[in-house]
Amino acid sequence: HSHPGRFGQPSAKAGAGQGDLGYVEEVFAQNEPMEYFLLPILTGTGKQAVTIHPWVIRRGPALRLLTADVLICSAEEFPVRIFNPGWRREREDEGLSGSKPEGEAQSQSSL
Repeated sequence: HSHPGRFGQPSAKAGAGQGDLGYVEEVFAQNEPMEYFLLPILTGTGKQAVTIHPWVIRRGPALRLLTADVLICSAEEFPVRIFNPGWRREREDEGLSGSKPEGEAQSQSSL
């Protein structure tokens, strides 16, 4: 999504599901398996050169803001999906450890 001017940082939570960080918090609440949320912010989308600010937010008691290196690649080259460790433990406790969620490879890579 885009922000005006050169404001390339995620906006603060402004209520339930409001503001960039409020939205991410709500997405995490509704999608328990998610560990990371990619939140690219584009600035300069008017007459200026466009800049992509590649934010990654990590789940936790306090959302952790990270930046990412951007790599443009085909879907076949995407890295392995990383799931929420708490969600994975619950699945293992329920005896579901033998089944892998759709799209998850045998080994996990780290961000």
